Amino acid sequence: TYQQIIGYDTPEQSLKYGQQTVDRLFTLTNYVRYIGIALVALLIFIAMVFINNTIRLAILARRKEIAIMRLVGASNGFIRGPFLMEGALHALIGSLLAVGVLQVLRMYGIPKLQSALSFLSLDVSGNTYIMIYIVLVVAGLVIGLLGSAFAMRRYLKV
Repeated sequence: TYQQIIGYDTPEQSLKYGQQTVDRLFTLTNYVRYIGIALVALLIFIAMVFINNTIRLAILARRKEIAIMRLVGASNGFIRGPFLMEGALHALIGSLLAVGVLQVLRMYGIPKLQSALSFLSLDVSGNTYIMIYIVLVVAGLVIGLLGSAFAMRRYLKV
């Protein structure tokens, strides 16, 4: 029979052909997923450190202005507001740059990849891209605001 010709004695062995390859592929994709999560966490930490240092430098550069604001009776929110806005602005600019790079990759990289890998469907709906862009901008704003808040709590004694 055909199974004996290709080296399988039973139909069950024929059905399990490639199971080890599929298992190895799933193991590899799990490793890639864990590495991706670790890299995202590392990048979030690095962004928080950069924003923290930027706000700390801004606080140190405006020491005299902050002291004058305190003397004339400015509220804590009035003193902290510009630093929160600065952190949010830095994060917003960074997230919009990321969205721009992703859009360029979507327009030029995906079609080339699709033509090279014609057997693999890379169709992603426009709504998915919009959701990714929104998540990037919102996550950037949250990271910027948190970085600013940590920096102010640590370096701005109000």
